[in-house]
Amino acid sequence: MQDESRFHLQISGPEQGRRWVFLHGLMGYAQNWRSLIRKLEVTDRCLAFDQRSHGRSFHAEAGHAPADYAADLKEILHDLGWSEVILVGHSMGARVALDFALDHPESLSHLVIEDMGPSEIAGHDVSGKSVSYYAELLAAVPTPFVSREAAKSFFAEEFASRVHSKEKLEVLGQFLFSNLRENAKGEWDWQFSRTGILQSVEAGQTFRRWEELSQLKVPTLVIRGEKSLDLTKGAFDTMLAASPMIEGVEIPDAGHWVHFDQPTYMLDALLRFIAKR
Repeated sequence: MQDESRFHLQISGPEQGRRWVFLHGLMGYAQNWRSLIRKLEVTDRCLAFDQRSHGRSFHAEAGHAPADYAADLKEILHDLGWSEVILVGHSMGARVALDFALDHPESLSHLVIEDMGPSEIAGHDVSGKSVSYYAELLAAVPTPFVSREAAKSFFAEEFASRVHSKEKLEVLGQFLFSNLRENAKGEWDWQFSRTGILQSVEAGQTFRRWEELSQLKVPTLVIRGEKSLDLTKGAFDTMLAASPMIEGVEIPDAGHWVHFDQPTYMLDALLRFIAKR
């Protein structure tokens, strides 16, 4: 039995509705999905949770491979008594979702992979970010801050000059700022485990189950942001060709964080997909 106190769960919507599960990406947390869930929860049952070493869930010393995260999901669903769900994963969460779908297809009615490309697929060089990229990114933010106001001032005035990234720095800064939380000392520090983040990146780079896409037994939707730097158009097309179980959609004017950039378009894509199959 999973110790539910280890995980910060957010469950909403009527119990008799369709059951959705949302898995956030690296350095994300359950609240990232709020704009989508707010509309779904009127009729459907929705679960989002902070995965291990993220947000308000427990911080693990080790065990940050996609299979470890997928095992957490399996235990949570077992404890909730949810036998079949629609599983949506973004970025790192999509790796976890794919791992789960390959091992537990009986637990899913639909799988959605949002903007996560493999490090290698059929000769395509996908711009996966390295452990050093994230180590340098986190080192550029001088945590802990003495106050929320000090943190806000840093991201407004200094962050852009310290970071070298192809991402939109304003969006990246907002995302990182949202990951700060007041600690017992009254300081503002990361709500995720820095060690866990770097271990997750390293484990994700050795994840090779993308080669098993052709073996998927669950209707699968791959969502790509039109302007994404993480899932290239070539890799996206190759993924769609891997199996008749897979279809895809590109969301206009969206980057890597599709559900943040274009929540309405993404919700429409999700609802059209599950209505067809």
